[in-house]
Amino acid sequence: MRIKKTATLSAMPARIAEVALMRPENQQQARANLVSELQQAASEAPAESFNIDEAIEAALEETERAPAPYGLEELGQLLDHPKLLPPGVEAQRVGTKEVFWTQPGAPRISVTTDPDFFEEHPESVEFWTPGSPAFPEDSGSGAQSADGATLAALIRATRGLRNRA
Repeated sequence: MRIKKTATLSAMPARIAEVALMRPENQQQARANLVSELQQAASEAPAESFNIDEAIEAALEETERAPAPYGLEELGQLLDHPKLLPPGVEAQRVGTKEVFWTQPGAPRISVTTDPDFFEEHPESVEFWTPGSPAFPEDSGSGAQSADGATLAALIRATRGLRNRA
């Protein structure tokens, strides 16, 4: 009886039991054959084997991302231009890094686009970035300002305003 390479480990208990239950006159030869088959199967590398290190490396490999269309500085500048904000939203600058944000149906909150300022005041300031509860939601059609512009267009507009200043 030949042991298949793919089933070597799973078949071992059954094969050992088979050899152990053989007639004594056949047992020695069967035991020698079993040991030989197991040694041969162990020395041959399987044709396809799973390499967990390669799988982990492939899973952790980062694909190259496109550069972000805007940064935190541009978001901060957007807060200084009320006409560019969504309808009903108000942003009132309190300091160089903090802005009071008011939107319909929600209480006024303090927001910032400065990561260091947010890190110093996480209990009282929201980090105003996409994904933040205070950031205007984009329902797939693009966040809209009072004049109907998308967020990307608003960012481009703040760049133009900055360049004119």
